[in-house]
Amino acid sequence: MSGNSALVDIPADSLNKEPIVIIDDDKSIGKTLKLHFERQGYKVYTSLTANDGLNTLESLDSAIIVLDVRLPDANGIELLKDIREKGDNYYSIIVTAFPDMESTVMAVQSGVGEYIHKPIDIEEISGAVRKATEFFESKSHEDSSYAAVPPIENVKNRFIGKSFLMKEVFKTVGFVSMSKTTVNITGESGTGKELAARAIHGNSKNKGEPFISVNCSAIVDTLLESELFGHEKGAFTGA
Repeated sequence: MSGNSALVDIPADSLNKEPIVIIDDDKSIGKTLKLHFERQGYKVYTSLTANDGLNTLESLDSAIIVLDVRLPDANGIELLKDIREKGDNYYSIIVTAFPDMESTVMAVQSGVGEYIHKPIDIEEISGAVRKATEFFESKSHEDSSYAAVPPIENVKNRFIGKSFLMKEVFKTVGFVSMSKTTVNITGESGTGKELAARAIHGNSKNKGEPFISVNCSAIVDTLLESELFGHEKGAFTGA
């Protein structure tokens, strides 16, 4: 080797890793993440606009996408829908400096893999990328659980919060509202249990149906089960 040559040690599994496409108008974030993930053997592309990001994705059959919610030329959630139309070979990681329940739930229900809040923690986003890599390793075209869900309507009664725990609540509302399972919400008085229930109902496929709130403390214990779950006629006096 000549004196101007350098030996680059490329990880053996780098060719099997999906490329990473970073779509964020903050140049410093793109530069930092590009350097970090290239050191781990990933091929990394950076884009400052939604249009540039889509052009990059046109040349890729699959990719791990790190996508900012607020871009100069588009909303990240809307861009996510365009990406989903290209197929299910993309794993999206949403990042935002403006977390709220509505955008979090919409991102979760639009098929986003992870939802991360700025300032970005390098360990957190590294964990998200590892999860994306594992997703592609286990993914089969015949049975993919990474399916898009129709977008939701605006929720009249919404949570407001910026703490880590509230952000986790937003995510939980998004995931739970997609299932048909019975949900038990616990918490002290005044913590917003009914608000959480309304949010789940408002984001579910049954949002057009009535939401009925029942004050269980006002019902006699012996009749509570009957009121909530019904009864057979004649099962007790007055039934």
